[in-house]
Amino acid sequence: MEMTIRLIALFLVLMAVSLGTSAQQKSTLKTKPLICGHRGGYYAAYPENSMALINHVMETTKDVPIMIEIDIRKSKDGTLYILHDETVDRTTNGKGKIADLNDDYVRTLLLKKSNGELSDERIITLHELLQQLKNTKCQLMLDIKTDVWTETAKIILDSGWSDKSIFLTFNPEHTKTVTAYSDKLMVSALVRNENDLKALKNIPMVTQKRIAYVQRDAPVEFIDKLRQAGYKIMADVSEYTTHEGAMYERSHYVGLAKNKKLDVLITDFPVEVIQFLFR
Repeated sequence: MEMTIRLIALFLVLMAVSLGTSAQQKSTLKTKPLICGHRGGYYAAYPENSMALINHVMETTKDVPIMIEIDIRKSKDGTLYILHDETVDRTTNGKGKIADLNDDYVRTLLLKKSNGELSDERIITLHELLQQLKNTKCQLMLDIKTDVWTETAKIILDSGWSDKSIFLTFNPEHTKTVTAYSDKLMVSALVRNENDLKALKNIPMVTQKRIAYVQRDAPVEFIDKLRQAGYKIMADVSEYTTHEGAMYERSHYVGLAKNKKLDVLITDFPVEVIQFLFR
């Protein structure tokens, strides 16, 4: 009996310490990053890069700012669509490379959910997406998969989305292309090491609109150096590839955001991560 009471007491102490540590960790996260849903988010009930998914994420997180990462490709007719893969095979009931498909065919296709089940959602164009989100607080991260940098930049500027969109670039040439097109565009550049940072110094970038996309294990000293150079800091969690499609514990996200002093955190689970960091 006495042993049982001691075990219960020990359990209660451990629980109190655990809860106290979590509360302390949460309270010390003074600056919370903007959360970005990778391809909208990884939710089985919705197809990736779909309007239904984006609406779901926005409605669920409506009292907190949200960013959505989208992928952009061009059809044979020159229309910019929101699609990750080179082909439509995995994500729709169609076949073929989207660059070889005309709009009449693309518009008949239905998007698949992650389990392969067919939905009633269709591939949306960049124009349609911008129009749908026009009067919302949603921001966009643009992962441009083919050489449509200037076309996309023109659409973003003409649509009034320059202050609510980040252009992802993964090599100096693409960074240079976007920054040269307009100094009104926000651009992120992949900065893994000193060599990457050195290469970027030769590219004129408006200080307030430059973002460093860093690796998850980037040293704090390197992060501080980037901040001193005027960069905002962005990193991803990528649960789908790093954690078998499962969420990490809340402490993982809080720790990453705090230790890397993140301005933007990209995740496959934006709804839950917002709960972890903002509630």
